[in-house]
Amino acid sequence: MSKLVNPLALLKDYFQANKKIHYKKEARLLVLGKTSISVEMKTAWTKKASSSQYSVGSLWFCYSQKQQSVAEYLQLSASEGFERVSLLDRLEVIDYFDGKLDDVKSIDKAIISSTLVKIGQVNKFTENCAETEKPQGSIADKRQKKAEWKSEEEKKISSNPDHKYAEYSEAKRREIQVMEYLAKRERRVLPKNHGIEFPEISFAKIHRLCSELTHEEPKGDALLKKVKKEGVKKILDVNIPTLRKKKRVSFLDEILNSSGSSERKPIIVVPPISDHSKLCYSNAIDFFTKGIFIDGNDARKASGQNQYSGHQEFEYMVGTKLAKFDLYDSILGFNKSHWRRVVAYFAQAEEWELKDFPPKESPDDIFQKSLFRSIT
Repeated sequence: MSKLVNPLALLKDYFQANKKIHYKKEARLLVLGKTSISVEMKTAWTKKASSSQYSVGSLWFCYSQKQQSVAEYLQLSASEGFERVSLLDRLEVIDYFDGKLDDVKSIDKAIISSTLVKIGQVNKFTENCAETEKPQGSIADKRQKKAEWKSEEEKKISSNPDHKYAEYSEAKRREIQVMEYLAKRERRVLPKNHGIEFPEISFAKIHRLCSELTHEEPKGDALLKKVKKEGVKKILDVNIPTLRKKKRVSFLDEILNSSGSSERKPIIVVPPISDHSKLCYSNAIDFFTKGIFIDGNDARKASGQNQYSGHQEFEYMVGTKLAKFDLYDSILGFNKSHWRRVVAYFAQAEEWELKDFPPKESPDDIFQKSLFRSIT
């Protein structure tokens, strides 16, 4: 009887040992020693954006092209016929196969058994392969097991907060704690003003993505060094009474209290049409002012809005102050004064999400001031 193995573990072993993985283009097979796997074979790695599964081929190609720029990777994956790994997942995929991560939340342990491949054989993909290899038990049973596993992990962490850091070195553990500290204390606008947050996105991921897309890696590296240096100091000083009592002025308050009248209006950027985001130019004002979500196409038809002016204003009570907001569906023509007032930027959470960042702006300034949120 042939031995079964998790294709993710098999790929990781080959990458870690620098073993050659052959790709048979015509047959669409990856050859790992005596084992062949169809590139369409599904794995237990689920997408953050949709929870659907990545294929063996898409993960292999993503890691194989890790030295390429984002634009080159996207072009190559399209030309070679491989499903593109979302930029929200790409960095995690690379770190996992590099051996920097032993486990990731995106790997659904409840479905690993249904993705196993046979060692020493040709594993071809068929539409009903999921049914033939599916283990006994209903979907409800799998969900129950997954919930129980998560509950056990939460109990371990609550009883021993350092449990989740146990597998990391002291230096890596400290770095993770710094990033978690920064993420928890990130400056936010009131809930209605920042809308729906995309899960699993962090300061580090957005910063790294922005630096790569704008070809500003040196500035990005400089900022990371600054975060590592000052972040540790902030953690050490966090319990000092004077800091604990000091009232922090929010970024929104800074804008509303600016000297010039035009400088007092915070900016929110949304896509022009609902094809790019659930929140768009047609329905954003109803959402922000009334808390009502209307489909973008329906909102546009109801208002008779055939053309997009690119700019609208709306008012909203922030605390006891009536604030005026600028709503834009395009950032063409934005200058430094515009970027200083951006408090929210809505996009589809795809590879082009941050592509129009002003390349001459310092990522340091952008990330200390602006709030960027994605919705699917």
